Amino acid sequence: MNGPIETGDQMVDSPSSIEQAFQAIDSQGRRVRPGCVLIDPDRIDRRINDLAAQIAETYTGQGQDELVIVAIMTGAMVFLADLVRAIRRPIRMGIMIVTNYPGVATKAVGPQLDYDLRIDITDKHVLVIDDILDTGGTLAKVTERIRSRSPRSVRTCVLLEKDIPDPRAIEADFVGFRVPNEFVIGYGLDYDGLFRNYPGIAVLESAEHEG
Repeated sequence: MNGPIETGDQMVDSPSSIEQAFQAIDSQGRRVRPGCVLIDPDRIDRRINDLAAQIAETYTGQGQDELVIVAIMTGAMVFLADLVRAIRRPIRMGIMIVTNYPGVATKAVGPQLDYDLRIDITDKHVLVIDDILDTGGTLAKVTERIRSRSPRSVRTCVLLEKDIPDPRAIEADFVGFRVPNEFVIGYGLDYDGLFRNYPGIAVLESAEHEG
């Protein structure tokens, strides 16, 4: 179903002025900023248009008012905004808020549902949107909850898929980019609430404590 998955591994090592501009201090007093750039904004734009075309083609002929896109927040908000505007067909939208990396955590602590879906998806085609697929724990939990509400079908779409050695709890139907097994930020993905507005995808870089 998904076309060829692009690899996000440009690894531009020298921080540009924009990476310098995003330098910040986290809640533990460490200096942090976007480091190696994996995917620049232009590549993201092109890939989102490709994904939107694949999604529209997949649901062609399956009912003009039956596709419901459910976004896992907050990480998917930027991806969602760009993707839905590129999908050329009627859609309905809903959100679920799930926490997996609270605060300064760089390892998943397990998905916690903070806000449940509020719209009826009975007998609807549902496409679940998330920012990144790591172990698959979050996506598996969300899709299981959605399936319990009797949708007609459930598919999944992620912007990023981490290249990890262990089997995942679930695989996505549509994938934008495959990235190294690093903690990545930007384009909606955060660290300690920072960097969601960084326009590309980069590896988190941290330095010494301030003070």
